[in-house]
Amino acid sequence: MRELIAAHRGRTLVYFLRVELAETFIRHASRREAAEFTTEDMASWWEPDDRLGVPGEIVIPQTSDLHATVDRIFRDAFVDDCRRS
Repeated sequence: MRELIAAHRGRTLVYFLRVELAETFIRHASRREAAEFTTEDMASWWEPDDRLGVPGEIVIPQTSDLHATVDRIFRDAFVDDCRRS
């Protein structure tokens, strides 16, 4: 990922969704794809702080609901476009 970010010539936004493992299980169970892998699989992959550590990386807390998260990313992605108009 870091190589892709470094190679990208345009603006790059990087987000890390900080969610506890127990909350990850709850969110996963609500997905249509929940049967594709188990909580044991997820526990083996999970890292509590798996940020990339790149400049400008934004941490989204687990308290941010879906709409607030989407709104944040949308605003961040289009803020420069809106200022140019």
